[in-house]
Amino acid sequence: MKLEFVIGVTGHRDISVDDNTYVKESFKNYILNINKSHPNIIIRVLTGLAVGADRLVAAEILELNNPHILCTGVLPLKASEYLNDFDEGEKKEFQELLRLFKERSFEIVELTENSSRPECYQNLGTYILNKSDVLVSIWDMNKVEGLGGTYDITRLAYDNNSYTKANDFYGYEKKPVYVIPCNRENKNSLKFERQPGYLINIEDKCLGKEPNSLIFTLSQLSSFQDEISNYDLKTAQIYAPTEQLDSYISSDADRLSKYFGVFDLLANQSQKKVNFFHISLAYLTFFIACTFLVYAKLFPEKFILGLYLGLFVFGFTSFKLLTPNKRKEDYALFRLISESLRLEFFMIQSGVVDSLGNKSISTFLNTRGSKFDQAIKSVLRQASTLGGTSKSKENAKEALLDWFLNQHSYYKKSYSRLHNKHHKIEKLVKASIYLPIILLSIVLFPSIYYSLKSIFILGVSGKVWAVFISALIPVIGLVFEQLALNSSIKEHMQFSFQKVIFLENVIKKINSLPDDSSYDEIAMIASQELSEEHNLWLNITNMKTLTTAHGG
Repeated sequence: MKLEFVIGVTGHRDISVDDNTYVKESFKNYILNINKSHPNIIIRVLTGLAVGADRLVAAEILELNNPHILCTGVLPLKASEYLNDFDEGEKKEFQELLRLFKERSFEIVELTENSSRPECYQNLGTYILNKSDVLVSIWDMNKVEGLGGTYDITRLAYDNNSYTKANDFYGYEKKPVYVIPCNRENKNSLKFERQPGYLINIEDKCLGKEPNSLIFTLSQLSSFQDEISNYDLKTAQIYAPTEQLDSYISSDADRLSKYFGVFDLLANQSQKKVNFFHISLAYLTFFIACTFLVYAKLFPEKFILGLYLGLFVFGFTSFKLLTPNKRKEDYALFRLISESLRLEFFMIQSGVVDSLGNKSISTFLNTRGSKFDQAIKSVLRQASTLGGTSKSKENAKEALLDWFLNQHSYYKKSYSRLHNKHHKIEKLVKASIYLPIILLSIVLFPSIYYSLKSIFILGVSGKVWAVFISALIPVIGLVFEQLALNSSIKEHMQFSFQKVIFLENVIKKINSLPDDSSYDEIAMIASQELSEEHNLWLNITNMKTLTTAHGG
């Protein structure tokens, strides 16, 4: 599976003929620079195939014939109706493009929302904004009001009205808009140098360099792809977002299920590595502390002190090379993405997300200013780019109950398992506190004290051995407590308990409503609440770093 970087295109129909070559060259340079910097990901361009900018872009991609640069035609209405918007020459050009797209296996998405013509074009703009990582605007830099026009779509991308406003307070950056300034037929020419760039200020028409958030998003997508390439997806254990996948038949279901399975695999593999690091750290902590106790209480030899220092150097070097904290972050990140994809799957299948991508998880997921914000949303957007369809709301109740009952069962089992584990560790830690007290109290009895002093094992008196054991027992308790702390067992247990209560009430609410009710509000609230847990977990993971010094 290849991850994608999705570029949406908006532009004028009446671009000056003299500017055609300049526009095509500017766009070609833009996408080739991205392809050169990140050759392991696919660049997918969304274009409406209208006359002018849309077709110039489509023609350029067809001419490039680059397997890593694909194009999807997004039609504002059915192709047969869309033809009526063109004259005879434009119709032939459109039909030829459709033929070439079919020949190259480029997808065509038809938006079939019943609307007036201006609303159809606005729907096209909405779809492109909801599904793209960056908008390329081939614009004459003039503010011409018009529903679904180039300026309208450019302004919507710049204002970013569809996103959660809370993100603004966390330093969230808006959708990047790359502007290729152009002249139009029978219009006033641009009064300044035509240098493409990213839109910095729409009022002052100021263009600038590539934003850091976009640079990081591309880098992160490339990193994700490298991680995916480590596994043979044909033989790997891939799970679906639901056991009843066969009952969900649509292009969205297939594509989303594939994306979920891959990122769930990455999360599971990362979890195994994280568990290995947690156990290794626990053993290393134990050996470091035990070696020091042996040196301090039993055998104050130089080679034992050297072994003690050697263990510290080994631990420090190993952790520097193996980067366990990066693996912890990867696990939390992949789990957040996979579970968000599961949410998106059911939001689409229950009809909450419409065919334009409105109410998608990617439009309201609040990642609290995380550096991964745009990379996470990029994966969510591209996971359903090709579908353009949603399951009928007639089956919304069944889809939502399938979702919530499965999640409830998962969290209930998780809570039970974590509660038992937490209870056992608590018992062990308490025992590690009380046992040394009992042991030392027994040693203090005069008869036992003098008896132990007269017994020698490996040249060390029994009294010293007793003190050594009483010091070692709390270390064992500490190691188990540290393992529980690093694994965040208590936090996971509390999260699971909260979600069990939440989902029980959600299921009761859904069952109490008539079958013909709208479940959109419940689904939105539930998806926000369920996504918040993994979002919060990513932040907690970044705060709880692993280090061998914990046991020192």
